[in-house]
Formats: sequence, C-alpha cells, structure tokens
Amino acid sequence: DLEDDISINEEILISGKEGLARMKSKLEEAKKDPSNSKESIERKQAIVNKIENRLLKIENEIDAKKQELATIKG
Repeated sequence: DLEDDISINEEILISGKEGLARMKSKLEEAKKDPSNSKESIERKQAIVNKIENRLLKIENEIDAKKQELATIKG
C-alpha cells in the first residue's frame, strides 16, 4: 500500500543520506592525500554523483506517492 511504500522509501532515503555523507567524507580525505591518483578521486566523485542522483529519484518518488495518497484520501 502507498503508506508502506512511502515509509520504506523514507527509510532508504535516510540510510542513503548517511552513506552519502560517508562517501563525501572519503572523497574529501582522498583529495587531501597526495598519494591518491586523479583517477581515484574522479571515481570517488562519480560514485558521490550517482548516489546523489539515486537519492533524488527516491525523494521524487516519495513526493509523488504522497501526492497520490493525498488525492486518494481527498
């Protein structure tokens, strides 16, 4: 049901945001470490970008389902 889907996606979003914060931290550490290659840093940046995009999709899905639920409940 919609309420369950919303709750599940909200939990995924919370976990995802925590993971994103960790990856951003790792990226910043990698940028400061001169032993990391440019390719390694670019790979970490690409991962951060993909996580951000997926979280945005989940946020959009949550919003859409909340709107659908509001329409159904009137």
